[in-house]
Amino acid sequence: MPNRLITAEIDLGYVPPPQLRGNSRTHWARKSTYIARLRESGNAYGLKYASEFIELKPDMVKVSYSFTNKRQIDIDNLIIGMKPFLDGLVDARVLVDDKSTHCSLEKSTFEKGEPRTVVRLEAEV
Repeated sequence: MPNRLITAEIDLGYVPPPQLRGNSRTHWARKSTYIARLRESGNAYGLKYASEFIELKPDMVKVSYSFTNKRQIDIDNLIIGMKPFLDGLVDARVLVDDKSTHCSLEKSTFEKGEPRTVVRLEAEV
């Protein structure tokens, strides 16, 4: 029976690049460079900021995003652009898997301001 809530907030100084968003027409070879970079970023941030998740291995993790950017961007395209970052969290063993049986997407928000993304992870163990 779950009795303890663990959380982690990962504050990125950027939003997903346009090449990875849902409406991108970027060539696959160019896109793969951005995918690799964002995946490595997810792995590095996961190892640095989410040690409790790695240690306790929760079965279900709730993921939410807070996006901030100078101009309005469709939130669904931003969420699609974060897929490689989630894959990096899986690589770091912060998430067991990013399938719906182990990871749920919770509330995501968008505000105008300096570009950044805050990824919030929450789980009961």
